[in-house]
Amino acid sequence: MNANEMTQKPNSRLNRIRKISRNLKVCVLIYFVPLCLMALNFKSVHMANGMVSIFNHPYASVSDIPATMYALGAIGMGIYLLGVISFYRLLNLFEKGVIFSAANGLEIKRLGTYLAAYGILAVAAKVIYTRQILFP
Repeated sequence: MNANEMTQKPNSRLNRIRKISRNLKVCVLIYFVPLCLMALNFKSVHMANGMVSIFNHPYASVSDIPATMYALGAIGMGIYLLGVISFYRLLNLFEKGVIFSAANGLEIKRLGTYLAAYGILAVAAKVIYTRQILFP
């Protein structure tokens, strides 16, 4: 028997997973890369009222932002970028047809770790912001 005759073609579900993964990768590149490049300023400018915010905490101007909030913003951006990279790697594995493997588990674990770290960082930013409001 010929080994090539016995191998089965990928089923339609696997092809659908590959197609969706490929489309999501394109969406990640179109959406997240420009978003990350714009966010490298570590601040968001609200045009309507002229406010600047980090972690959704408003400041009147860029000069009012303390160094600790800049540091937290930089760390948050790093965690965010690591999460995007990990998500992209997971989509690459799905596109290759690797659905249930140790590599997938590792990427999902990394995504969870980055999400938890970003959440802890957001709470720390809220505590620092609240203390600065109460005790300037």
